[in-house]
Amino acid sequence: MTNLDVSLGDVRFVVVDVESTGGTSGEHRLIEIAMIVLQDGMIVDRHASLVNPHESIPDFIQRMTGITEAMVEGAPEEAEAIAPVLAALDHPHAVFVAHNVGFDWGFVQRAIERQGRMVPPIARLCTVKLSRRIHTDLARHDLASVSAHCQVEITDRHRAMGDTEATVEVLRSMLQRAQDEHQAATLGDLIALQYTERSPARRDIELRQAMEKYLRDLPDAPGVYSFLSSKRNVLYVGTAQSLATQVRSYFADPPVHGRRVHKMLRYAKHIRWKQTGTYLGAMLLEARERSAKRPAYNTPTHNTPADALTPSTVETPPEMDVLIAVPSAVRTTVVDLLLLRGGRVVALHTVQDTLDSDIADQLRLAAAEPVHNGRYTPQELEQLRIITSWINTHKPRTAVAQLQVERVVDQARELVAHARSLVRHA
Repeated sequence: MTNLDVSLGDVRFVVVDVESTGGTSGEHRLIEIAMIVLQDGMIVDRHASLVNPHESIPDFIQRMTGITEAMVEGAPEEAEAIAPVLAALDHPHAVFVAHNVGFDWGFVQRAIERQGRMVPPIARLCTVKLSRRIHTDLARHDLASVSAHCQVEITDRHRAMGDTEATVEVLRSMLQRAQDEHQAATLGDLIALQYTERSPARRDIELRQAMEKYLRDLPDAPGVYSFLSSKRNVLYVGTAQSLATQVRSYFADPPVHGRRVHKMLRYAKHIRWKQTGTYLGAMLLEARERSAKRPAYNTPTHNTPADALTPSTVETPPEMDVLIAVPSAVRTTVVDLLLLRGGRVVALHTVQDTLDSDIADQLRLAAAEPVHNGRYTPQELEQLRIITSWINTHKPRTAVAQLQVERVVDQARELVAHARSLVRHA
């Protein structure tokens, strides 16, 4: 988690701009990303890359950015293109900065999720919001208007590096004014300044005290957590590599989450969680929980509605009869064992020490049952997307084998042992 008490001179401002095939991170893909790392007024790192979106780029996007489909056809894959950004964010003094940070962070967050990785609870700074507090006489706060106001020339507009360079210069100007006019001395001061209204400190303290009975019992293990209302209605569902670290981050002062979550916390009275063996298990459970509970404060998923599932709109996923063993990143003895038949998760077990007889019997039954025909539900499609993304990203750390029904138990034991050895020798 970002250290918010660090002085502004020691903060690593990871300034990012993205170009994409559209404006919705859940539906569209990156075509370009750029980053400049600013510390103590000096540029210490920079990176820019086109990205292969594996989908068409609308004509108006091509005209606006100058990025054509031919340019991205042989471009790096998304995971490779964002890797330097994730490396820069993996620093205790890092803050993610963008002009309209919700847009750029949304695409980066989706890219992280598609890799099957935990989204870090990184502090975020929006230069649009900061401009509204500092440039009170300015009517518009788009990048062109703010740049002109700060006497910053934008070169290569609507290309990721051109816009990033302009954002860096705008940020430099506003940092000086934040220090001179608003007495901002730490990253926490700057984060607080970007919000026109914040909850009173007393309310934050009372909320933390009310939740302390839950916070002290949270385990340092992967799992799914839920915030509940006074009537035990589910308000928000999330995943965590460490339940203790992730849930406690919601009560940091100043907060590192956005207004949507901040509003949710006003109504939260209870916290519920369930441990899973691995983070993959947590993601699958979260998908089921969000589908069943439809929490009001989660961002909408991009699943296809059930009534829209028709042969013309949904491609049938490939037939998959496989066993998958995924080791925990926290405890090397814990392994999630999945059985997929025809692209459907028919069994998911967490093996703590040994493959006991009860799990063995359930595996035999699941492997012997015929796969039901029919169209895939949105939940099944989402689970298949999560699993496929995980396998593609974590090939060296995931054990996969074609299902052999007649020896499924022996196969499962072999995969569990192999998965544990992958962690020990990593």
